[in-house]
Amino acid sequence: MNGETVFIENNDIILDVNEVKLNGLFIENGSLYVYDNIGDIKISTKYLIVNKGNLQIGTETDRFEDANFTLNFI
Repeated sequence: MNGETVFIENNDIILDVNEVKLNGLFIENGSLYVYDNIGDIKISTKYLIVNKGNLQIGTETDRFEDANFTLNFI
């Protein structure tokens, strides 16, 4: 997955790694869930598009202490 463009379409995905470096992340009609049980996270990407989908970081009862998104513009 590192270095790739990831398409999440019509699926729900749970992120289960602490650090990922992507070319791009595109979510359409799907969801990417990140929960605190994997520890602090770092997601780096050149672009992030969410169209009719969800990007959920933690929950109301399970909040993150540290979650970082880095957009790397070229």
